[in-house]
Amino acid sequence: MISEETIRIISHRLVSENICLIPLDETSLVIIDEYMRHIRSDSDLCRRLSDIELNYVQISSEAQTATESSHEIKEMLVEQLRLLTDRWSSKGVLRDFVFSYNEEEIGFIKHSYSNILEFMRNSQSIITEHLMTISETAAQIRACSASFTEVYNESKLAVY
Repeated sequence: MISEETIRIISHRLVSENICLIPLDETSLVIIDEYMRHIRSDSDLCRRLSDIELNYVQISSEAQTATESSHEIKEMLVEQLRLLTDRWSSKGVLRDFVFSYNEEEIGFIKHSYSNILEFMRNSQSIITEHLMTISETAAQIRACSASFTEVYNESKLAVY
């Protein structure tokens, strides 16, 4: 049990440092002492801090995955455009003037260009989804920060 002297010291310090305007009751002072000595490790405060930490780890992982995936898709898009240009070159359609192409060459250009545009559209959709995930992650990180601040404010008494 907490000694009378400890209760008196905690109470005096809280009032003298303008944390509390009036002395707290004994129950409150005992709770503060338990937080200070980490006796209440199963407390709501510890649980909330643990939850915030787990959420932060999860959303950080999601953001990293979304960022890496977006980067990979960007690299794939660049590679596909290079391959398209190489295919056009290998078919001989990057020569002369467009009006000199025959129907088969024009059909090949239209078809290959349509395919790459469809690939780009699909990739853009995926990147948009990843950006939404990153945006949601930023909001969740702001919420974690607010929760940390809330827990900090609630635990000020225990610190002092």
